[in-house]
Amino acid sequence: MTKTQASVLPDPVDLTGLDAELVRLLNTQPVVPYVMGMAAENIAAIGPTNGTALAATPVFPVGAVNVRAYVVADLFIMNNTANMQKVTPILQVQVNGLGYNNVWVPGTDVVSVPATDGTSAHIQAVVDVTAYVLTGLVTNLRWNITQTSANSVHYTTQATIFLVHTV
Repeated sequence: MTKTQASVLPDPVDLTGLDAELVRLLNTQPVVPYVMGMAAENIAAIGPTNGTALAATPVFPVGAVNVRAYVVADLFIMNNTANMQKVTPILQVQVNGLGYNNVWVPGTDVVSVPATDGTSAHIQAVVDVTAYVLTGLVTNLRWNITQTSANSVHYTTQATIFLVHTV
């Protein structure tokens, strides 16, 4: 992926690689998607750094029951320098301005970006966030990123919340 391609994101959301249960639900139940948008930023720091929050205000359909909320969150990573980076991402969600909660914690050094300017990687998290999505309240989502050196890395994020329900 070149630097100009890093800002080009799939549209609509690519469902390749989602877990089988979510794919089954998306194919058999009514679904309301809330696209949370996209953010892009450069981080040049060691230690945990909060990315830009993406927001949505989901509203459950009238008469909907058994509502489940899933988020598909993408993190595109591009090295801006010729220095190797190990990246540890944590996906966090916040409801109505309260504290952030970690909803996806994959471990340390999840991805390693080679020591070449312009090299890139992609991480996708699919998480059940039902406990954090309340009708009519703002839901914020962000990546908390730790990288191994203070050299510049470009991050582009996008996310969509899917409300899966029965009527």
